[in-house]
Amino acid sequence: MLNIKNLKIRTKLFLSFFLIVLIIIIANVFVISSAYKVTNSAKTASQKYSQMVFLIETERDIGKTVGLINTSIGAGTKEAVSDAEAFHEIFVQKLKNSTLEFSHLPDFLNECQKISALYEEMFKNGKDWAHYNIAQEWAKIKAPKDAFHRLAQKLQNKISKLKISSMEETNENLQGISQSSSFLISLNLMATLISIILSFVIAFFLTKVIAVPVKRAALIMKDIAEGEGDLTKRMAIDSKDEIGELSAAFNKFIGNLMKIIKSVKKTSEQLTNAISEISSTSQQISDGAQ
Repeated sequence: MLNIKNLKIRTKLFLSFFLIVLIIIIANVFVISSAYKVTNSAKTASQKYSQMVFLIETERDIGKTVGLINTSIGAGTKEAVSDAEAFHEIFVQKLKNSTLEFSHLPDFLNECQKISALYEEMFKNGKDWAHYNIAQEWAKIKAPKDAFHRLAQKLQNKISKLKISSMEETNENLQGISQSSSFLISLNLMATLISIILSFVIAFFLTKVIAVPVKRAALIMKDIAEGEGDLTKRMAIDSKDEIGELSAAFNKFIGNLMKIIKSVKKTSEQLTNAISEISSTSQQISDGAQ
């Protein structure tokens, strides 16, 4: 099992830094993932909004076409039919231009093409109805008239269905954006809180494993240097890092110093004794000479 106390200070600092970086990376992964989801949801919501606008405008223009056909029937003139045809040409071109916008959405593009085909068929029957009405060919009126109303209703139903579907999908995407945004906010708050707590934990850890032993060693050295010079004191060795090595080296130095001092003291005592003996001998010789 890994004993943190036995790790080198450089390794402890590296592990602390690595832990902080790891937390930041994990938080950023979640943030990027959520941001990607928000971006996709926003993009989809924008597409659905464009579809809604297109469908609303298409429904309005189809209604205008139906109105012009009905007006031409009521007026019974070719000029009124020409007005309907002129608007028809403008609307068909508008449909072609608009569908290019949705070329990257094959499903919706397919629905647009179906709407365009139904519209063309509806307009053709409406125009036939108007022409038969102007020509007063009453026997031929019923078939195009019925087909015109039937296709107009079918178009209205289809567009309404597509509008409802787009609206529901837009609401789902907006809910997804809201949920992802809430998650991002919560994640940022959580990451900030974890970073603060982790910073305090790492600061406490570094203080305990580095600052405290260094301060304790400094106090012992100061006491030996400025105090009574008690060389029996030793630094505690409770780790195998640089602090532990420093403590061991200091204890060894003090031990060697004590040996030297004892040796000097012993030599001094021997020298003192020798001097005393020499002095005593000299005194005896002096007394004998007298």
